[in-house]
Amino acid sequence: MEQLIEKLTKKKFTHIYGPARGAWPIVTHLSNCFAETKLIEQLDESAIAQADISQAKILVVDDVCDSGETLENVSSKMRELGYNFLTAVLHTKPRRKVDPDIYLEEVSNNIWLNYPWEKSDAEINKDYMFKK
Repeated sequence: MEQLIEKLTKKKFTHIYGPARGAWPIVTHLSNCFAETKLIEQLDESAIAQADISQAKILVVDDVCDSGETLENVSSKMRELGYNFLTAVLHTKPRRKVDPDIYLEEVSNNIWLNYPWEKSDAEINKDYMFKK
């Protein structure tokens, strides 16, 4: 994460957005590191209008660009709304449809990434199977 912060320090952005689940821990950490930035919590017209981002540069962040579908959808929405943005992820995979502006490492397509803030598959299965 510190490598990502180092790369982002050179960029100028005013707002941060990340899609639900995987991105939220990263967004939270980055918003604490770049305290002057504002969070965009939802990617819809009303939320964006309230955020007053017509002149903003938005950082769109996610954990991994696997197929690239999430990043492609968010980027398409940002372009549709006419916003200036850059994208950043921790990891990419070769099969992705789009390239993020910033990434830390490309990993093999067949690697499943478990980040420290996620439960492992074993923990999820245990929780599910042994509920009373």
